[in-house]
Amino acid sequence: MVCPARTLAALLLIGCMGSLGAQEPRHLGSNRGHTLGGHVFQPSSEFPDPFVTTYLTSQVGAGAAPNLEVPVYNAEDSVVRVLKGDVGFLTMGVRYQQRVLPWLALQVNMGGLGRFGTETPSLLSEGVSATYNFGAGAMARVWGTEKLYVSVAVDYSSTHLSSVTPLEYVQGVAHAVGKVLDSLQAIGGIALDTAVIDSVIRSIDLTGYSLHNSSKAQNATLGVRAAFAPLPWLGLTGLVQTGLVGLFNGPSDAGLLDVGAAADVDFEPLWRVPVGVKVSGRWQSVDQDASDLVSSRTQFGANVAYTGREDFSIALELLFSSLEQRRTDARVSGRSFLISMRYYF
Repeated sequence: MVCPARTLAALLLIGCMGSLGAQEPRHLGSNRGHTLGGHVFQPSSEFPDPFVTTYLTSQVGAGAAPNLEVPVYNAEDSVVRVLKGDVGFLTMGVRYQQRVLPWLALQVNMGGLGRFGTETPSLLSEGVSATYNFGAGAMARVWGTEKLYVSVAVDYSSTHLSSVTPLEYVQGVAHAVGKVLDSLQAIGGIALDTAVIDSVIRSIDLTGYSLHNSSKAQNATLGVRAAFAPLPWLGLTGLVQTGLVGLFNGPSDAGLLDVGAAADVDFEPLWRVPVGVKVSGRWQSVDQDASDLVSSRTQFGANVAYTGREDFSIALELLFSSLEQRRTDARVSGRSFLISMRYYF
């Protein structure tokens, strides 16, 4: 079955391409800073490029991760059951980058992600959660030729997680009640009357459990990004990053390794069609957006973008992810779509 939201998004994108293409042709000589060897690199909200230039970009999207597994533990911390359910999410973000020197750019960004269970098991286990983040960074060009561009980038971000998890709270209550009942059973010989029951209720300690939880994580990365244009219609980009990622509800930070590569084809130089296609692959040892649920993430992306103007881009991005769950050995597949826009100044 075709998703109505995706169909509508595709129709809107095609309509925008048509109207924008009729406004003015692309002028390759203007060079907004993201052109190499006559090839205009198309941006991606999920795959950063190395260009020191000034731009404003925004994105909005939605997606789902079906068949998420959630283990249910008893008072002895043994798994008694595994719940499965789908999780949906909505995301949005804004990023601004300013070139302050011919070789140096600074950027700030902010974004948010809402996550919710779409079925009874996943709604009880994962509930509803929201994350919002603020970040800043800098990027410096270290090498540049007619067809090759290499930069070094450093980024810092602070992410806040707020969640309501009914199952986790119920498990905590059951665990606290079980501890009190075990203590009474060890004493023995006590008749259950109103006074004893009231004493049991007062003895239950729920201070360590809450229906609502909040957490904060701070991330810092350092990496190398590169772009290469062997042909006017073909561009290649790659990145390697490392750093420290704060884990939601985790005891300490985790080391990050982030590697990826992408290729985009621009049909404007070939057939004068203002459309570009970009495919990418990326692997992260820690998922920075959902470290409370998953550890590593492998992601593949496909973009279709309007390329008729050098100063503006609008694209529909489809993302397919393989996520390694943190609490089990299972992997779950995620899929999402984004509509992203970028304007170069």
